[in-house]
Amino acid sequence: MPDVQVYDIAENDAFLVLASDGLWDEMNRKEAAKVASKLSKSEEYSLDKNSLNKQLMGDALEHAAKSHGISR
Repeated sequence: MPDVQVYDIAENDAFLVLASDGLWDEMNRKEAAKVASKLSKSEEYSLDKNSLNKQLMGDALEHAAKSHGISR
């Protein structure tokens, strides 16, 4: 059974992160927003959507590995 959540988008919202359980099991919305915000302020940031995807995936993998006492 899918878990569906509805959020109203406000004018001051900067990001919309659509992800599966793989990400949301390892980080919450605030953590994902923090990653997106930090990356968008980086001088190396490009409009390439894969930059954010790679960063979020990497952070989720790091968190999962740490919580299970293993290295990534």
